[in-house]
Amino acid sequence: DCIMRIRITGKKNTKVDPELLRLATRYFISRLLGDKSKNISVNLKIVPRSEDMGVFIFPEDKDASYEIELDGRMNRRKMINTLAHECVHVKQWHLREMRDLKRGNKVRWLGKLTEWVEPNLDTYQEYFDQPWEIEANGRAVGLCAGFFYVYGSLMRR
Repeated sequence: DCIMRIRITGKKNTKVDPELLRLATRYFISRLLGDKSKNISVNLKIVPRSEDMGVFIFPEDKDASYEIELDGRMNRRKMINTLAHECVHVKQWHLREMRDLKRGNKVRWLGKLTEWVEPNLDTYQEYFDQPWEIEANGRAVGLCAGFFYVYGSLMRR
């Protein structure tokens, strides 16, 4: 039987129950990938970051194992929202919509070679105008709306 594996490591966040993160990850990945979510492994790493954010780590190989780093200082709603955003990046990578070419700041997005802009104060707007970030930000809103609708009672505990 094919299953999705979700591991949570790093500094535990007392604001967010690990089982809620596991449930949210399973919900988001299943909604994004459907049947293609089988045999996926996601490692959620709770880390102290200087920014209130999450990071999708580009996988080194072609297996279906992905890592997402989440700032452990985030509150529950922000962490779930950030997790949804990063799960969209998992979908983009898993369906080969996005490829990291490991040649400077170039990526392949939907088959087209394009420049990747790193986020900083000078490139803030350009970073969020990248098509993969537009999709991740937009889809996160819908994913969270669905998750909070279905599992909202767990958010109030």
